[in-house]
Amino acid sequence: MGKENNEIKQTVQLQLQSASAKRLQEKLSLIKNRVELSKKRWFWELLQNASDYNDKVSVRLVVNNDKVEFYHDGAPFSITDALNLISPNSDKDNDDSNQTEQRKKGNIGKFGTGLVSTHILSSIMKVHGLFVNEEKRLFEFSFDLDRSCFEDKLALVNQMSEATEKFSNTQFDEVADASYCQTSFSYILNHPLPKLPAMTSSDIDLDYLYLSSG
Repeated sequence: MGKENNEIKQTVQLQLQSASAKRLQEKLSLIKNRVELSKKRWFWELLQNASDYNDKVSVRLVVNNDKVEFYHDGAPFSITDALNLISPNSDKDNDDSNQTEQRKKGNIGKFGTGLVSTHILSSIMKVHGLFVNEEKRLFEFSFDLDRSCFEDKLALVNQMSEATEKFSNTQFDEVADASYCQTSFSYILNHPLPKLPAMTSSDIDLDYLYLSSG
């Protein structure tokens, strides 16, 4: 493969990352305009993520002084699912207008766009879980997603590209039993998105869950 082929490949990748970055900017910007809604939506998005593709799933929420952790024992990610957490696929949308229909089709949840609203908790999300390859082999993975630079599109593209490259070049540990590892999403508190107040453990109030179900 010549230099021109590598240049074409890099250009195509940059275009894809740029489109994802623009989409991500739009989604993250909505949080600033819907702060109160986002404060009530983040848990539902994590719960939806856990229930996608699973008939039965157990979840656990842990709130500490410096972070919020959400665990579930659902099905492992596909490689596409994992990569879409880094660079959300614009085709997997979950706007309010078609959210229900998309969920029926299984198009959100693990694909990243539905989880964007959880950044109301923090600009930094740590993901840990398993992915399954085409040979049905399981591998453990983890990565950090830092969206603190999202207002700068070029910086966001670079962050997404670096995270994708790091993920692609990782030597993953194979896992024999899926029950060995739970999927987790962790959020580092006191690291808000730009122009948003920092969330603290005292701000994590889920009383509305009981009110809405009562």
